[in-house]
Amino acid sequence: MVTPTHASRLFCAETAKRIGLEEAIFFEYLKDAAQFSLDGHTQLSTDLLEARFPFWQIRDFHRLAQSLKNQHVIEITSAPIHQEGILSFTLSTQHHKATPSAPTATASKPSTQKTRAQGGAIKLSPRWRPDQAILDKLYQDHGIIAKFAEQQVSEFVQYWVDSNKVNHSWPAQFYKHVVRNWQRQKSEVRFLDDAKTKATSMQQGWYPHHDAIEILTRSGIKKEFIEDAIPEFVLYWRERGAIAETWNSNFIKHVKKQWAIFIGTMKHDTLPKPMPSNWQPSNEVYDILALAHINKAFAQNCIKEFVLYWQETKRLHNSWNTKFLQHVKYQWANQLTTQGNPNAQAARSPQGQQPASWLDKHTDRSWADGL
Repeated sequence: MVTPTHASRLFCAETAKRIGLEEAIFFEYLKDAAQFSLDGHTQLSTDLLEARFPFWQIRDFHRLAQSLKNQHVIEITSAPIHQEGILSFTLSTQHHKATPSAPTATASKPSTQKTRAQGGAIKLSPRWRPDQAILDKLYQDHGIIAKFAEQQVSEFVQYWVDSNKVNHSWPAQFYKHVVRNWQRQKSEVRFLDDAKTKATSMQQGWYPHHDAIEILTRSGIKKEFIEDAIPEFVLYWRERGAIAETWNSNFIKHVKKQWAIFIGTMKHDTLPKPMPSNWQPSNEVYDILALAHINKAFAQNCIKEFVLYWQETKRLHNSWNTKFLQHVKYQWANQLTTQGNPNAQAARSPQGQQPASWLDKHTDRSWADGL
């Protein structure tokens, strides 16, 4: 159930002329509440309405809601509010388009006036962060703790900044994003609980269940990134001789953690450039490799070969860090073969395809180029 903290807009004089003064005040509050609806249907309790409008009684809310309905401003999807104590409604699309937005409390600022003149929609800043009111609202409405919501910020900002789109309310968009991810996570937990089997050790030819792969790809993780994580995951747990009944669950957590760090910390350049002779990976690369249980010494041993190869090819690239990360993970996966595991490459591909050559691996794979 929606529990908006306050009505952020004043009612619009033009709207008041059309539908009435009280109706305009009430309607602006309903529009604020509807911003946080996931499916277009919004529910407000009488307790919440009375707290927000102490000068009105339940019969007033019923009267105003019916008036808005009769004027085709909203559509009521619940029984009369005085019977069930709940107002469930959807906004009328036709009227909402024809009704101008009311001014904000900061409308006197030039920058805000310019934004409103362009329709009120703005692009998301790369430094955007949710305020405490949204975090409190997520907890009040869905029991979503602040830590979970904050973990979604990097992915949310990265996606919308890259998309270059505008929005009238980024807090409302973030609210919906977090709730969807929360609901998706709960469905994943149900799948993982159902998928539990007898506890076993990690096997040489282990490959994640196709449902686990689907869960990760639905989260926006590149399939190539997922496949790159399989050999390191298998090697790490085989070396430790661990016993578990939730290998798919562990793998999902492992990949999601790597991906979150990857998109949140990797630096991206805008212009391709040649490989410098003194090139060194950034510290963030080592942090990401550490999540894959690849030690720093192994990565450092790969630098000389990596730099020499790309200098000789004289190719340009806009992110040598990304390319180096891919190279190290590929070399680490090959350790499975050198350590006496003939099924290492089969573990990387369920079809048992032959491994790509070094050249193919590092010139044709461009899945991370746009990240």
